[in-house]
Amino acid sequence: MKTIQIIIYIITALSLAACGGRDENRYPEGEKGQVESGRRDQGHADTDKNRVSLTKRQREAVGLKVGDFTEINLDGIIRVTGELELYPEDEASVGSFMEGNISRVLVKPGEKVRKGQVMAYIEDPAFIDLQSGLRELQSEYDYLKQEYGRQKKLYENKVASGKNFQRITADYTSVASRLQSARAKMRLLKTDPDAVIGGKTYQALPVVSPVNGYVSDIGVTLGQRIAAGNPLFHVINKENIHADLLVYEKDLGKIKEGQQVTMFIANDNKNPVKGEVTDIGKNYESDIRAVRMHVSLEGDKEDYVPGMYVEGNVAVENLTARGLPESAIVRDEGRSYIFLKTEREDRETAHKDNHEKHHAADREEDRWAFVRTEVITGKSSDGWVEVKISGPVPEYREVVTAGAYYLLAEMKKGETEHSH
Repeated sequence: MKTIQIIIYIITALSLAACGGRDENRYPEGEKGQVESGRRDQGHADTDKNRVSLTKRQREAVGLKVGDFTEINLDGIIRVTGELELYPEDEASVGSFMEGNISRVLVKPGEKVRKGQVMAYIEDPAFIDLQSGLRELQSEYDYLKQEYGRQKKLYENKVASGKNFQRITADYTSVASRLQSARAKMRLLKTDPDAVIGGKTYQALPVVSPVNGYVSDIGVTLGQRIAAGNPLFHVINKENIHADLLVYEKDLGKIKEGQQVTMFIANDNKNPVKGEVTDIGKNYESDIRAVRMHVSLEGDKEDYVPGMYVEGNVAVENLTARGLPESAIVRDEGRSYIFLKTEREDRETAHKDNHEKHHAADREEDRWAFVRTEVITGKSSDGWVEVKISGPVPEYREVVTAGAYYLLAEMKKGETEHSH
C-alpha cells in the first residue's frame, strides 16, 4: 500500500513540473522580454507618430524659429456667382401689329442691326385696304373742312341756321379725329402716312428693329402666316450687359456700391474681367437666402452672351484673421500642418531618442519637442496665411515659423527608422 502511494506522489510531481515547463518555454530565450517590451511601447505609438525633437545645436543649424499666432489684415475676398444679364430696355421681342404672310426675311441670327432697320416684310390685303381708307378719310376731311368754313361764315352773318352749323361742326370734328387716328396707326406700322395720302400704295408691311443690337433669335419662315402680336425676332443690345450675382446673407454687410469685382466668365480662368458693383438689390430671396447685385463689365462685350456663368471675387476691406507666415505651413499628402512647441520635453521619449539616435555629447543639450498639428488654411496676403486649427486649440501656443519643413523631414526619417 505504501508503495502505491509513493508512486502516485511521484506521478503528480512530474505532471506539475511538466505544466510549469510548458509555460516557461512558450517563447525562445530572450523573446519573452521583447514581447513584454512591445506591450509597454504600444501606448506611445500614436504620440510618437506626430512628434519630433531637436537639440539646441540642430535648431541653430537649420535656423529654426518659433513665434505666436498673429492677427493679420487680409485683402478680403467674398466669392460670388451668377450669370450675365441684360436690362429690360436692352432687349426686344419684335412682332407686328397686323396679321399677314411673311414675304421676305432680311436678317440672319447673330447679325448686327440698328434701330429702325427693316428685318422682314408682311403682306396682307388688309394693309392695302388700310391705306385706301386713309386716303378716303383725307378726302372727306378736306371736304368737311371747306364746308365747315363756309357754314361758319354764314352762321356768323346770320344767313344760315345754327342747326346746320352745329351738324357740320360735329361731322368735321369726327372726321378730323378719325383721320388723326388713321395717320397714327400708319406710323405704328412704320409706313409714311403723307406718302400714302399722296397716292403711294405699299404692297408689304415692314417689320423693323426697335433697338440697336444683335439678332439672337428668328421665329419665322418665308410664307408663314403670323398673327398680330406674335414674336417674330429677338434683338439684344449688349452695350450694357452686366453680371447679375448672388450675395448670401452672411456677406451682405460687407458689400457696398463701388467695390471692385474680378470676374471669370464661362469658366475662362485665364482672362479675368474687371467690374464694379453698381447696385444692390432690395429683394431678399428666402429660398436661397441671398440678394442679387448688379456689376458692370469693363472692356469689349461683343463675345458675351446673356446667361453665361460668372464667378466673381469682391474686394472688401478691414478683414482680420488669425494667421501665420507662409513658412510655418507644411504640406504633406494633400494636407496642411504646423508644428507646435510643447511646454516641456517628454523626458522618456527624449531619453529613448538620445539613446538610439544621438551621440553622447548631445544628451546634455537643451532639447525641444514639437507636435505636428493639422490646420485649415484660408486667405493669404503679403506672405501671411489665415490658419484654423482642426479640433480644439492646444494649451501651448508657440508655433514653428521657420524650419518647419526640416521638422517634417526629421519626423519622416524617424518613421522610416521605426518601420525597420
